[in-house]
Amino acid sequence: MARADYPQPLERRKLFLSAWRELAPDDSFGGMTVSEFEAATAEMESIRTSLIEVDAKLAGLRIDRDRADKAARELFILMAHGVRGSLSHGEDSALYRSMGYIPKSERKSGLRRKTKKPPAAE
Repeated sequence: MARADYPQPLERRKLFLSAWRELAPDDSFGGMTVSEFEAATAEMESIRTSLIEVDAKLAGLRIDRDRADKAARELFILMAHGVRGSLSHGEDSALYRSMGYIPKSERKSGLRRKTKKPPAAE
């Protein structure tokens, strides 16, 4: 597990570059100069920038999806009402059932009769 006080990669890169430029600008370490190290680690910064852009685009697409879903739900209701009101199909048709609705003949009344409990013997 990473230490909480350990700098993130971008912060660490900035720390390395500033220290290297300040204290040993002409030296090379690990076979690299400071400019070669900067070029070799530039990809991590560009990838993070791309991720931020993609996240913003994804958030926008999610909003667009939600708007489209809301409009489609309204159309679903409109179409179902159209099938219910149709003389050739109606509320008790196979089309209405295949759209995911419960036909009138299959609906329960909703009436529930409660049974009375016998009085408890004392």
